[in-house]
Amino acid sequence: MKNRGLLVLLLSSLLVTLTLAQERTGRVFVRVTPDRADWTYSVGEQVTFHISAVMDGHPLPDAVVEYAIGPEMVKPTLTKTVALPPEGLAVSGGTMQQPGFLRCVATVTYNGRTYRGLATAAFDPLSIRPVTTDPDDFDEFWNQAKAALSEVPIDARLRAAPYLLWWRGSIPG
Repeated sequence: MKNRGLLVLLLSSLLVTLTLAQERTGRVFVRVTPDRADWTYSVGEQVTFHISAVMDGHPLPDAVVEYAIGPEMVKPTLTKTVALPPEGLAVSGGTMQQPGFLRCVATVTYNGRTYRGLATAAFDPLSIRPVTTDPDDFDEFWNQAKAALSEVPIDARLRAAPYLLWWRGSIPG
């Protein structure tokens, strides 16, 4: 009888220890990833984004995701709200016909809080060119500014800050 009580006590303490050792953190992550590891595409190539939501590394139960896809810094061209299956969702992001960035933003609301994830696919990023031109008087303005600056005398001096002198013991504290 004494051994049985000891065994129950031992098993109870083991169960309590295991329960306390793995405290649930409840962290939710919304992950959005394009189908290429380097996130880089050529103009005209299709991109597929994979969206998933996990809590403590496991799929978020009964999740609903709202995702929006469009060129970066511009109003999205596609917005949808769908149920998010446990294995995640593959979404066609389409393509771009000129160099630039295509972004997918996904949001999931769970227990009254909204979680967000995003990914950006680059389409020929090294070919992106400025879309504005310099004003006609830009070179004149810039040359005048450099000339005015060249007239300011350089008076560079290096001085220790008072707190550094105190730290080194040069100023009595």
